Parts: sequence; C-alpha cells; structure tokens
Amino acid sequence: MTHEDASTPTQVPDAEPAPAPPSEPDPSITVTRPNPKWLRNMVIYIVLCLGIGVWGLIDAMVVYPNRGARAAECFEFQYLDELARSAGSVTNTSASVENPQEVFTRLKAKSGDGGQMTPVETNQFKWLEQLASIGRLKAENTRFPRTDFRHEAGKALEVPSAGERLNQLRTTWTKLDDKGKPPPYSPLSWYDLPSQWLFVAFGFLLGPYLILTVLRVRSRVYRFEHATSTLTLPTGEAVAPGDISEFDKSKWDKVFITLRIRPDHPQLPGKALELDLLRWVPLEEWVLKMERVAGKD
Repeated sequence: MTHEDASTPTQVPDAEPAPAPPSEPDPSITVTRPNPKWLRNMVIYIVLCLGIGVWGLIDAMVVYPNRGARAAECFEFQYLDELARSAGSVTNTSASVENPQEVFTRLKAKSGDGGQMTPVETNQFKWLEQLASIGRLKAENTRFPRTDFRHEAGKALEVPSAGERLNQLRTTWTKLDDKGKPPPYSPLSWYDLPSQWLFVAFGFLLGPYLILTVLRVRSRVYRFEHATSTLTLPTGEAVAPGDISEFDKSKWDKVFITLRIRPDHPQLPGKALELDLLRWVPLEEWVLKMERVAGKD
C-alpha cells in the first residue's frame, strides 16, 4: 500500500438529512386571530362581488335601457319610413299601435313560424321588440301624437304627429359621420337586461355574505394553554390532548382536521369537532402540538 493510499480517507456516501424537528408554537401567543392571507383574499372577493353588483346595476338601470331606447328609435324610423313608402304617406292613425302587446305577440308568432312579413311589419316588430326589452311596450309609447319617455334638454320629448316624428328621425338617422357611416345602434336581445339583474343579485348577495363571514371569523377566538396544551373553543369548552381519541386528518388537504372527543369528556362527550385551520392562526400549530403530546403523530 502506498503512502497516498494510507492517507486517503474512505469516502462515505452522504447520509440522508435528518428531518427538521416540528416547530413549537410561540408561547407568547395564546389567542387566535384571523389568518392575514385568508383575510386579504376575502377582501379581494368582497370588492369583486360588490363591483360586479354595482356594474350590473348601472348596466341594468342606465346603460342597457338607453341602448334599447336608441335601437327602438332607429327601428321606429325604419318602420315609419317603410310605412310612408308603402302607403304614400304616414298619418297618426296608420302609424299608431294602440294595442302594442297584442301586435307584438302576433308578429312574434308569425316570425317564429317562419311566416313572411312585409318590410313594414318587420320594422314594426323590431321597434316593439326593443320597447318590450326595456319595459316600454305600452300604448302611450306607440301612438301618435304622444309625450315620449325620452328626454331632451331635461324635458320630455313631445311627438306632435307621425309625420313630424318621421322627419325628426330621418334627420337623426340619415346623418353620416366623417367616415360616411350612419349613427351606430346596438339592439338588445331578450336576455340582456335579465342577465344584468342576475349580476346584481350575485354581487349584492354574495358580497354581504362574505362580509358577514369575515365578521363572524373575527368574533370567534380560540385560546391555548401552552403548559397543559389545552385548547379552549370559542364557545367556552376546553379540550386537552388526553380528551381526544382521534386526530382525523382525512380533510387535511382542505385545511380541516376533526378532533374526535372521548365519550367521558364532561362537556363534549363523543363529539366530532371539525376545525378550520385556514381561517385562524396559529390554530394549526396548536393542534399539531396537541397531537404530539397525545402521542398520536
């Protein structure tokens, strides 16, 4: 054996690193508080829900009704224009729709059955359809003369006759912009407004519910006696490691643990306590210490 061989130490494979010992709870902390991460996420969800509710309310009460009213005005022009073309003139009697709901139902059935509608009927149907979508399908909005539900300069728009209404709308809807395009409009579908009210319901129901959840979590406090590893519940019952027959971790991946209490416990005999370890800190550390003390880990 050479000198080099004798002096070279035998190489030993690296040993597996020893697992870190479980951390002990801070003895200075004896009461729980809401988990800051959970609380931050809840605030974000609350803001989003209330934002969706406000957004849906503005759309349902302002944006979509105005959009439907504008589309109805465009189709009213097309209806009056086609009526004037087919009859040679337009009068209050020929243009007025005294029973708009009845006419709309008839034309809708005709359209659904694949019946052939005249250009006048087609545009009349579209006009009435937009009024129906914004809750304005009433005779007071489909006859001539009338006081319109729309406003100009803060005053209700007066429609003196069908002929004057046609001239007024022709000026509005045949005026081209700088690119040679007519004024834009976007008709409402039957589900547009109801869907916005669903957003309102979603945001204004879920948002307050989440607020109540946060307040409820803040009002519930767990206490821990480090010397005896005793956990006191928000309702006042105390549970020591020896009182627990099983630390059920079947829902551990969902950050829940179930403490199954012994039948001889004076306050909670045979009960199963499911603890949410996500909402309160440092509840998880306390429960793991109780498990170690009970010899169940």
